[in-house]
Order: sequence, then structure tokens, then C-alpha cells
Amino acid sequence: MSEQTLIALCGPPFVGKTTIGDALRDHYRYPFVAVDRFRPLLYGRSVSYAEDPVGDMAQVHRAYAAMRATTDALLGLGDSVIFECTLSKISYQHQNIDFLLEQHPLINLRIILCWIPDEKEEIIKTRVAERDISQSPSGATSITDHRRVRERFENIAHPHYRLDTSLPFEECLRQAIAYIDVPRK
Repeated sequence: MSEQTLIALCGPPFVGKTTIGDALRDHYRYPFVAVDRFRPLLYGRSVSYAEDPVGDMAQVHRAYAAMRATTDALLGLGDSVIFECTLSKISYQHQNIDFLLEQHPLINLRIILCWIPDEKEEIIKTRVAERDISQSPSGATSITDHRRVRERFENIAHPHYRLDTSLPFEECLRQAIAYIDVPRK
């Protein structure tokens, strides 16, 4: 891919955004800026939503601001970037994606909404059970956290690709790359 690209991965907790992001980073060799990696840099152990909803949201908003500033700087240097966070609210999309588009109007924006269908919620339960919450930098620690974010999820304001991350990983990665590599019109 020769043009400068911003790949935004979004979706509720436990749908595989970070796993897909790591694979896309390795494939494209782009910097990968992820909210769950910024939070421990800023705060050490993240506050979970269940422990402290107000503290969790404060950490998330500050981490988003740090991610946005880092992504803005990388784009300003000419890098393409992978940006990962829930983007569950239109206001989060405006504060992050729209801001970056205003600062860098010529970038190729590719948004991938990672999602698991309702009828496959067992996959989420398995992922929650497999994650070592004591080592997890995320504020999300349970199926309840996944449901809470999913229920409040607002439409994505920009064209995007909805990726069913209940599919095998290799298929998810193939679909993500195929979407990203489509030339801009």
C-alpha cells in the first residue's frame, strides 16, 4: 500500500481488535496505537469498569487523547497508522477519527468494525475466561462489560467494513487485508 492510511479498528471488548491489530501491524509494518496498551503506560494497572466506572471512563478518555496525539504526530511524519479502541459513541468517533481526518485530509481511512453475532456469544464467554484479567490492561473484565459496551454502541459515522470475528482468525485477517487494500476512489 503506497498511500498514507489510517486503519481504525473498533468494536466492543473481547471481539479480537488487538489480535487483528497485531497481525495487521506485522503485515503492513505500520505503528499500532491501541487503547489497552496506552492505559498501562499512563496508569500502570487499569481500573476496571466494575471496580470504578468513573475512574475507568476517566482513564479511557485520557488514553484516547494520548492515542489521538500520538497518531496525529505519526501521520504528520508521513506514517500510516493502525488505531484501535471501541469508538462506541459518535462523540468518540468525532473526537478521534474526525479530528484526525481534519488534520490529515488526504489519508486513506479504513474503519473495521469487529463484531461477533449475538447468537455466538459463547465465543465472548470463552475469550473472557481465557484472558488473565490480572494481567489485562483493559478496564473490561467480564461478559457484562462486553454487553454494556455493545448495548450502547452507536452507528459508525464513516464508511466501514463489518468483520465477523467469530470466523477463524486466518479468514478474519484475509477479509481485513482485502478491505484495506481496496484502492480509494
